[in-house]
Amino acid sequence: MRILIVEDNRMTRRMLERYLQELGYDVLQASDGQTALDLHRRHRVPFVITDWEMPGMSGLDLVRRIRESQDGTYTYVVFLTAREGKADLVTGIGAGADDYLRKPFDKAELAVRVRAGQRIVELQERLERLAETDALTGLWNRRGLERWFADPRERAVLLEGPVAFVIGDIDHFKRVNDERGHAAGDEVLRLVAERLRAGFPPDARVVRVGGEEFLAVFRVASATEAVASTEAVRATVEARPLEVGPGQPLCLTCSFGVHVTMPGVGIADLLDAQARADHALYRSKADGRNRVTLADGCSP
Repeated sequence: MRILIVEDNRMTRRMLERYLQELGYDVLQASDGQTALDLHRRHRVPFVITDWEMPGMSGLDLVRRIRESQDGTYTYVVFLTAREGKADLVTGIGAGADDYLRKPFDKAELAVRVRAGQRIVELQERLERLAETDALTGLWNRRGLERWFADPRERAVLLEGPVAFVIGDIDHFKRVNDERGHAAGDEVLRLVAERLRAGFPPDARVVRVGGEEFLAVFRVASATEAVASTEAVRATVEARPLEVGPGQPLCLTCSFGVHVTMPGVGIADLLDAQARADHALYRSKADGRNRVTLADGCSP
């Protein structure tokens, strides 16, 4: 876990760094609040230990700014202060801090409080992953996708080159539920999800957007590459019947729609790309299913 130390006293800062590194933590340092805020935004640090009184932005203001800028990822904050009054403690916790350490701090107490905070951070991360994961297939869900799009740092990395948006749908999925029951339908969804995750590039974000519909988002060199990758996945699903409960293996197919964005687009363009891929999927369905259709306007 990475910890950000914010302390204007160089000796205290170095001492904290040494102790935390001995405990196995990766440490970043800042001597003032504004630098700390910049580091926190850039590196998404989950744990901050900050002095209260610093030149420029105080520790109190830093905590408030961190809380105001939270994008769903929680930051655990510990105040490091010589203040001992109950009113100060109430003010610090009220501003958004989770815990505090009194100066001069004790090495053993530091270790105990950091370990306790780490448990909270890890629990929060697990809860966030659960909230963004489809419980049936283990893929991302729509909430996770929307949060990914909304994060400017993630979006900047994604949009360095062309990006493929591929929406796929299991053909005639209703028949599976009607003829073999919903338990078999759930197993089909899990197995198809595994094939999609394995078939698309390793860095693809594969999402279950609802029902039997899936979305894959990944960087490509061209629309031709995006279609070729999707065609390979489609062929794999068609060629390998699914072993689902008693009875004969199920021979299923999927239909796909593909749209490719160019570098430099914004979040509205990403949402539009998804809609265009969805429209291409409808064309695949209308043209007989079990096929890949490239959206209008995409150059090979």
